Amino acid sequence: MPNQPPGAFPNMLFYETLNQKQKDVLERLKPLMPRFWLAGGTNLALRLGHRKSVDFDFFTGADFDTEKLFQEIKKLVGNSSLQRIQEEKNTLTVIADTVKISFFTYPYPLISPTETVDGIVLASLDDIAGMKAATIVSRATLKDYVDLYVLLQRVPLDRLLRIVRQKTPEIDPNLVLKSIVYLDDIPEETIDYVNTNPLSFDELKVFFRNLVKPR
Repeated sequence: MPNQPPGAFPNMLFYETLNQKQKDVLERLKPLMPRFWLAGGTNLALRLGHRKSVDFDFFTGADFDTEKLFQEIKKLVGNSSLQRIQEEKNTLTVIADTVKISFFTYPYPLISPTETVDGIVLASLDDIAGMKAATIVSRATLKDYVDLYVLLQRVPLDRLLRIVRQKTPEIDPNLVLKSIVYLDDIPEETIDYVNTNPLSFDELKVFFRNLVKPR
């Protein structure tokens, strides 16, 4: 059975899950917070320390001007290292010094207040759980299942389903349960584990199926 990754203590983040370039870029982006808050796998990696971060996903509840935001980012990270790779209404993705950073408008309510640690504004574990459940239903990767695995050590499944009903009522909780146990079409990918042993497909399948089985 894999070791469970440690939980984040108050005012403590697992910065070893970031490489040096990610640390530098994140530090420079702090002036954009609390307008934008960090979610996704990097939020979990910083909180729980289970795997290396891949990219940054920032969200806001409001519409934003992508060109103005791009110019802000340019001033913060430097013009020479910044590339714009995706831009549409309320969506901007850039690469800054090899670090991929995305900004989105998030049209759903936050279940719990954001939390600020070291100047980094983080979505709550409850909100990350709800967002991960929506991802599992629509476009999951192996990283999403690994993230959900560590989340479910802290957020009970019943609570996760209540969050789904409250946060994204258009998603049927039964579909979440079906998606959780269906990993057959998920492609292999390299995951750099940090404070937990590597999780195999079989271990993930057994965990999720045992979790859902009594229902």
